[in-house]
Amino acid sequence: MLVVHNWLKDYIGDSIPDAREIEKLLTFHSFEIEGIETVSGHEVIDVDVLPNRSSDCLCHRGIAREIATLIDKDLENDPLAKEISLQETTMIEVDIEDTDACPRFTASLMTGITVKDSPQWLQDRLQALGQRPINNIVDATNYVMYALGQPLHAYDADKFPQVDGKWQFQVRYAKEGEVVSLIAEGGKDEDRDIVLKGTELLIVDKSSNTPIGLAGVKGGRFAGVDAGTTKIIIEAAHFDSTLTRKTARGLGIVIDASKRFENECSRELPPYAQQEIISLISDIAGGACEGTIDAYFQKKENPEVTVRPDVVNALLGVSLTSEQMQSLLTRAGVKVEK
Repeated sequence: MLVVHNWLKDYIGDSIPDAREIEKLLTFHSFEIEGIETVSGHEVIDVDVLPNRSSDCLCHRGIAREIATLIDKDLENDPLAKEISLQETTMIEVDIEDTDACPRFTASLMTGITVKDSPQWLQDRLQALGQRPINNIVDATNYVMYALGQPLHAYDADKFPQVDGKWQFQVRYAKEGEVVSLIAEGGKDEDRDIVLKGTELLIVDKSSNTPIGLAGVKGGRFAGVDAGTTKIIIEAAHFDSTLTRKTARGLGIVIDASKRFENECSRELPPYAQQEIISLISDIAGGACEGTIDAYFQKKENPEVTVRPDVVNALLGVSLTSEQMQSLLTRAGVKVEK
């Protein structure tokens, strides 16, 4: 996971340690560091995030929270601590065939946008991560994924058929032999047509039964955003990690978005990502959000765990008091009751 030091500062504030100090902190407490280099004017830290932390630390906010915990500071800016205030819309509908495979699906409608080059600060941050800027809308979806860990995809709403004034999505399994047209992979110019085996999960335009994306893996070229786009639908969903892994590995399409779904990013993330990208696009592309749908079928509650200090100390070979344990857990964002 490549991490931009100045990007971390957005969350931690001026109390952030320098890059070399962060290297020491993470090395001795959390993750190995592969190296530090300067790219596009930014110090970039290469953090080796292990599978047991990939669900929350394959993003800048996750790494920032880890650092803040280690230095005993609160995040000055935490997008996941903000109250969700998304206006609802009835102009978008979604039909989910298997709610185990897709327990949550959100989509936001934005109008009056202007597609152009992203501001230089955004281009620089993406380039520091090795990403090629495309336009302000596509760049915004990538930026929010690297910020919060939630993949997103944007469609040109005017290229998307409507039925009775509504855009209709469906998430279903593919049929054997069905074809989905995917956008070009990083570093390639040509789009790619994939013949499906029938085990993959698809995002579909329900009105025409047209596959428009390989769920959890890669967006399709259907209704792609271009220079003439003024109205967009932004999708942020949660897809089953095992199904995503099998599809991505089976088709040889392992990209940053699929890696995050494979490692089961939280199903609580989509509305936070929607809130973040709506704010970002409003700033860099203008326009306004007309509303969001949030089809949430299977909520995953946080488990309550009973912790016995004597057992913890025996297992770890340490002598922490219950007060010290409570402090450490609270710093990590855990709600603790004694």
